[in-house]
Amino acid sequence: MNDTVSKDEALALVRKHSWAEQVESCGHRGCEEHLMDGPRSIHTRRGGFGADNSLESVEQDIAMASEIRWVDSLLGHNLAIIQPDGKLCCVDVPRPGVPA
Repeated sequence: MNDTVSKDEALALVRKHSWAEQVESCGHRGCEEHLMDGPRSIHTRRGGFGADNSLESVEQDIAMASEIRWVDSLLGHNLAIIQPDGKLCCVDVPRPGVPA
């Protein structure tokens, strides 16, 4: 099984697994449950710490990556983005075809 992931495939996967933050109601009277979509986010682990990051920042990480590959993770952060300086960002994306 090939562990390398192309930048195009990584972009498609993080976009698929990101979510829209719900930031405010639409403003219609009596319509508090109809929330507007905010910026998209995805969970990552960097340097041992987990956080929700903007989709845009993860897309930038992918664009600058020297390598993107699948890694084993007990926490489900299986997509590893490796920067030219060796910094690692693991994204909460399950490997397709591998049971969770």
